[in-house]
Amino acid sequence: MKPYLLEQVKELDPELKLSLKNCIKVLKDKEIHEVYEFHEKYKLNPLLVFKSVSFLIENNIVVVNDNYIQLANDLNNQKVALLNLLMKTSKPNILLKVRF
Repeated sequence: MKPYLLEQVKELDPELKLSLKNCIKVLKDKEIHEVYEFHEKYKLNPLLVFKSVSFLIENNIVVVNDNYIQLANDLNNQKVALLNLLMKTSKPNILLKVRF
């Protein structure tokens, strides 16, 4: 994976990263979905949905037609690696500061 993608994901806002993760959960069945489903299923606000879809479009991970979205058919190893990186869970910063 290209180092700039790793840095790009690390710099994402935690809310946006969670929103992306939820969007990917919906899209992983490779079916066509309405963008509104992200709001319906996960109660994501419209701005987060817009930012998530924009991020996925910029990285050529999804195809959008009007209000419908689906995973792109031409996902290469780099795009799949990015999806896997986005789906990884990470410990919240507040827990990193706690010492036992």
